[in-house]
Amino acid sequence: MESITLEKLAKLLGGTPLGSFDLKLLNLQDSKVCDEHSICYLKDQKFILL
Repeated sequence: MESITLEKLAKLLGGTPLGSFDLKLLNLQDSKVCDEHSICYLKDQKFILL
């Protein structure tokens, strides 16, 4: 699976990256099972928790 950076994610979501992290994100995971290499999200919400 290809990884994604926070900067690429911000651009995909139509936003502007506010900073950068030396971290590659491997996947999206539900917040109940999220780890440090993933973007955490809550189902049916319009925001993403990092």
